[in-house]
Amino acid sequence: MRLASLSLILIVLAWPARASAQMEPLCSVRLMWTPPTENIDGSPAVLVAYKFYYGTSSGNYLNSQRVNDPGISSYTVEALTCGQTFYFVATAINTTGAESDFSNEAIKTTGGDEPPPPGPLTAIGGDVYTIRQENNRFVFLDVATVPADTPCLPGIVVNQYHGIDRNLVQWKGNVKPRVVVTLCR
Repeated sequence: MRLASLSLILIVLAWPARASAQMEPLCSVRLMWTPPTENIDGSPAVLVAYKFYYGTSSGNYLNSQRVNDPGISSYTVEALTCGQTFYFVATAINTTGAESDFSNEAIKTTGGDEPPPPGPLTAIGGDVYTIRQENNRFVFLDVATVPADTPCLPGIVVNQYHGIDRNLVQWKGNVKPRVVVTLCR
């Protein structure tokens, strides 16, 4: 059975990894996506793994990493050269070994422009958003509210917005996206 392809909602975060004085600094990129729930024929998808492909030119993915954890919806690709542009796609793999088509391609130049937040941050309180990328810009969709002082998640940063545990928010309606962000302090 062929799987429906992943929707790679790329909240691509890049930051320099810690390196010793003798090593060239390396960067990491975090990928996030919406897992497929059904096969092309409409039957339920039972996943066993994800595979991430990446390279330094569009459509030419010379590197890949397989992750045998179908329960995740984000992954950090590490040991990337800082200052380099990378192109990423992802696939899902089901119990029969079928691999989905490539997700949409996501592009990120590494370089430490979005470091992980220092120390524990908490939500200011109020509106919580999910984001969608449209024409190289982020669109913030108001989906929930969160109490002040809710802990923010480290490593999920989009502009000045930080990730929040989706189980701690009060939803506005039936849509409960996997990744939500809010203003933190």
